[in-house]
Amino acid sequence: MVESRCGTLCSECDDFIEKKCVGCIALNGKASWKDEDCSLSRCVINKGLAHCGECSVFPCDMAVEMSHDEDVGDNGKRLEQCKIWARTNN
Repeated sequence: MVESRCGTLCSECDDFIEKKCVGCIALNGKASWKDEDCSLSRCVINKGLAHCGECSVFPCDMAVEMSHDEDVGDNGKRLEQCKIWARTNN
């Protein structure tokens, strides 16, 4: 089951569990941790995709940068998750 647009596993996220976050899919692209859209989620929505792994240019620079961001990154784990979702949905 796809849990996010970028590959983050919401079920493993402390904010999702502790702060009752509903996730970017339910928020239609809004980032739960700020008062604006997540640019990566908005990109996926605009392309009519379920998650980044379905994109023809995956992994794009934006996805790679977010996955390795010092504050919100996960050292590429979300990129690997998108690959898994892409394989299981095809």
